[in-house]
Amino acid sequence: MKTLRLLSNKILPLALLSSLFASAAWAVDLAPREALVKQNPKNPEARLNLGWGYYENGQKDNAEAEFKTALALNPDYTDAYAALGNLYKEKGDAKTYETYFRKGLAAATKKKGSEKAALSDMHSAINYSSYGWLLRDSGKKAQALEMFKAAVTSDPKNPAHYETLASVYSWDNKPEEALKWFKQGLAMAAKIKGSEQAVLSDMNSPLNYLALGRLYLEMKQPDKAEDNLLQAVKLQPENISALCALSEVYLAKGNAAQYLAQMKRAMAAAIKQKGSEKAALSDMSQPVNYLSMGWAFRQAGDYDNAIRMMKEALAVQPDNMDAYMAIASAYQDQNKTSEGAAWMQKALGTKARKKGSEKAALSDFSSQPNYTSMGEFYLKAKQYTKAAEMFEAAAKIQPDESSHYKAVSDCYAAQARYDLALEWIKKAITVELKKSKS
Repeated sequence: MKTLRLLSNKILPLALLSSLFASAAWAVDLAPREALVKQNPKNPEARLNLGWGYYENGQKDNAEAEFKTALALNPDYTDAYAALGNLYKEKGDAKTYETYFRKGLAAATKKKGSEKAALSDMHSAINYSSYGWLLRDSGKKAQALEMFKAAVTSDPKNPAHYETLASVYSWDNKPEEALKWFKQGLAMAAKIKGSEQAVLSDMNSPLNYLALGRLYLEMKQPDKAEDNLLQAVKLQPENISALCALSEVYLAKGNAAQYLAQMKRAMAAAIKQKGSEKAALSDMSQPVNYLSMGWAFRQAGDYDNAIRMMKEALAVQPDNMDAYMAIASAYQDQNKTSEGAAWMQKALGTKARKKGSEKAALSDFSSQPNYTSMGEFYLKAKQYTKAAEMFEAAAKIQPDESSHYKAVSDCYAAQARYDLALEWIKKAITVELKKSKS
């Protein structure tokens, strides 16, 4: 059972583990574990083992009962505290999760003599790595990094610790650091498997071609990303995540045809898995969905299919601003300004209902439509007066953003009103100079 606990702390989310274990392929034969408990009902290890069996089979309530029984039998049972903490983490109860974890850490510290000694035991469920995840879940990212690095120091031959750091740095938009730790983990894993290729080719490992390709994509190195992602797709031709990542490479390279081609392959794989286009594309949380397919068709100039996909996205998510904006842009790309404007207004109306007013909606720059995106729409439609109004409003709300002043200047220049264009470009320069001095 130690393998499960280590996985739950370092590699796979508990929810994913739970769904895997609930499948027939992962079903656990509970009879031997139940027999051990029957023979010795006061054995905490037997109780914990049975609890994990229930957990693996998706029987969470029974699992929780056994974990608590194990803890009642041995109040200093560190692994039982960790098991209960993990259960509450999965339930989204962060407070109880932390309470059980810290009680387990206190018990381990009491047993080992110090907190450092307790956390250094990487065979225990409570260790530097699991503590790092607790801290990260609590928003203490810097302290979490210290724990993850301590895990590497305590257990330097375990590639999983390096992969954890690679993932964390990637999530924090630090791809260079992520790549550094990925390569260290890859080198360590290569010593175990015999070669880097053997490690990267194992698509069930977190240190694989897909993960490396994504890192290079984050680093804006599309050629290296393409090389690794092509290897991933070669190994798993219907890997939707790999195909979508490969499509992003071609988008970054400006190859709209290949971008669409890879997205179509991903869509075909999803349809094969789910049974129909609707089933495959309706889950907007997946990398290939109505919205992402709409963007792919639009990039390739297939506006009819782009609009069809975006409308399907709105059928699933009626308040999806990105879908409204994409439809508006697709019409505008075809010089169908009136249709585009109509969809822009639909987007604005939907957002205004949520925000309370049109002004509040336009003033919210965290999502579209806003003053800036509306200005860009009118500018492209050569409606320069309206565009200038939007950009000027944006400048009032964000006076330290020089791009707003530059956009107003462009609007006036397009109307040959060069005196006003010069006035606004001077404002943009003033803002930039002020920033450079601060």
